[in-house]
Amino acid sequence: MNLGRVTRLHETERARQSRMWWELIGWLCLANAVFYVSLFAGELYLAWSSLKLVPTLSGPPSSRPASSAAPNPTSQPPPMVETPFVPATPSLETPIPTATLVFTTTLIPSPTPSSVPAAVAQSAPTPVPPVTLPPDMVTILLLGSDRREGQTYWRTDTIILVAVDIRGHTAGLLSIPRDLWVYIPGRGNERINTAELWGELGKYPGGGPALIKKTIEYNLGLPVHYYVRVDLQGFVKIIDTLGGVTVDVDCPLSDRFPDPDSPTGFTDLDLSPGIYHLDGKTALYYSRSRLSTSDFDRSRRQQKVIRGIWEQALRLDILPKIPELWQALSDAFQTDLSLEQVLTLAYLGTQMEPQNIHGHFIDRTVVTGWVTPKGAQVLLPNHEKIRQVVAQFLAPPPLDLVRAEGARVEVQNGTDLADWTELVASRLRWQGVQVVSVGPADRFDYQQSLIIDYTDKPHTSALLARILYLPPERIQRQLDFSSPVDIRVILGRNFQPCHR
Repeated sequence: MNLGRVTRLHETERARQSRMWWELIGWLCLANAVFYVSLFAGELYLAWSSLKLVPTLSGPPSSRPASSAAPNPTSQPPPMVETPFVPATPSLETPIPTATLVFTTTLIPSPTPSSVPAAVAQSAPTPVPPVTLPPDMVTILLLGSDRREGQTYWRTDTIILVAVDIRGHTAGLLSIPRDLWVYIPGRGNERINTAELWGELGKYPGGGPALIKKTIEYNLGLPVHYYVRVDLQGFVKIIDTLGGVTVDVDCPLSDRFPDPDSPTGFTDLDLSPGIYHLDGKTALYYSRSRLSTSDFDRSRRQQKVIRGIWEQALRLDILPKIPELWQALSDAFQTDLSLEQVLTLAYLGTQMEPQNIHGHFIDRTVVTGWVTPKGAQVLLPNHEKIRQVVAQFLAPPPLDLVRAEGARVEVQNGTDLADWTELVASRLRWQGVQVVSVGPADRFDYQQSLIIDYTDKPHTSALLARILYLPPERIQRQLDFSSPVDIRVILGRNFQPCHR
C-alpha cells in the first residue's frame, strides 16, 4: 500500500469538542461527502422564520421550491400508491444512455405517486405501515453511488438515513444494506441498491433520488424529506479538498483495488488496527472494501469516515468557508437542500453533543440470507425486528447517567503486544466517555482486560464493559477516593479491537 497515503497517528489527546459532530454536518451536506458518509444531520428544522426545513409531506408535488412549507409534526406520509411511471424495459445488459448528474440547490418535495402499472399493482406487497415522526424531526437520505464516467449501469453502494430531532438536540443514523430485498414501486422486487438506477432510467418523477425515497417509505415506513448524493470521483475530491480524514480502524483490513494511477495497475489496502490519516482515494478504498469483511462491517466503516470528515472540517474551521466550498465542490455532489439550509444545518449542529448522535444498522440480526431463483444473494428483511430498530433509531438517547457521573477514565496497555490504547480511547470518547490519559500499565503480563472503579461510578463502568465486550465480572470496585482517575481500563492479551 502507498504509505504516502496513510500516516499512522499517535495522539495522546484526541478528545474533540462535542460540537465537531454537527458543525461538520453542515459541511457534509454541503460537501456531501456522504459516500459513506454516511451522514449528515438530517433535515434540521429551521428556527429562522425566513426558512423552514421540515417539509409538508402531503399534497401534490410542486415545480417550485417549497421553502415556505410549514411542518406538520404529526402528519402521516402520503399514501403508498405509485406514480404511473413505466420503468425502462431493457435488461441490465442492454446499453442505455447514462443519466447526467445535475447539481441543484432547490428544495423540491418528493413527488407523491398516484397510481401504478396494472401488472405491477397486482403483485405489489402491502406497504409497511407508515411511521409517524416525532415533532420537529427531519430526515436526510445520504446516498453514495459507484457510478463512473461513461458507465451506463451503476448501483447505490451507500444508503444512510439521518433523522434529527431539533428540539431534543439528538440525531440518529440508520445504515441500510445495499442487498436488502425490497419492493421497488413500479418495478417489482429487487435489491434496494437498484432503486436509484431505475428511477433515473425509467424517468420516474424526481429521478433516482425520488424513487429510492419512495422505496424506503414503502418498505420501512419511514418518510424521507431530503437527500444528498455523491459518486466515487466526488467522494475523493471532497476528502482531498479537506486534506484527508482521520479514522479509527478496529479490524484488520486487506483488499486490492484497480488503480490507473499505479504502475502496477492496482493498489493494495492493508491496515492493522489503529488510527490512520487517509487521503481521498484511500478513504474510498477503506469505505468500499469487502474482501476480508462484509457489507455490515462496511456500514460501520462508512460511518467512521463521516466522523473523520467532521473532525477534519472542525480543524479547518470550515463553517465560514461553506459558501465558497459550495461553489468549488458543486460538481462533486447533488442535493435538494439549499445553501441557506446547509448553513442552518451547520449552525444548529454546533448545539449538539456527540454522545447524542447514535448509530443504528439493519444488520445480520434482522435479515435472512436468501438466494433468488436467478442466483442472486440477497437479504430478506424481518419486518418485525426491523420495526424495533426503526423505533430505536427515532427515539432520543436514554437519560445520560454516564455524563451525570462525570467519571475521569484512564486507558492503559497491560501487555507487550500492540498498543491499542489510543484506539480504545478514541472509541470511548465518541461514546461520551471522558478519557483523560493513556499509557502503559504497571506491568505487561495482564492476560485479561480489566476495569477498575475507584470512586463508585457504576453506570460508566457498565458502559465501558459493553463497549469493550467485557463481562460484568471484569469490573473490579476498589474504592480509593484519592485516586487521580475515577476508572482505569487495563487492556490485556485477550482484548480484541474488532466490533462483534
